[in-house]
Amino acid sequence: MVWEGGRLAFERLQQRLARRRGAGAAAAARTWPAHLVVFDVVRLAGADLTS
Repeated sequence: MVWEGGRLAFERLQQRLARRRGAGAAAAARTWPAHLVVFDVVRLAGADLTS
């Protein structure tokens, strides 16, 4: 995801992905750095899911 103004901005990620090669891709990566966002559920409805 791409952060913009303290929020996730999916539309900025789409703009970045549109520029996949060359100088345009490098400029997009500098302008809109992407981050991997991972969620892990360790408890659900009181049940431990860590096993």
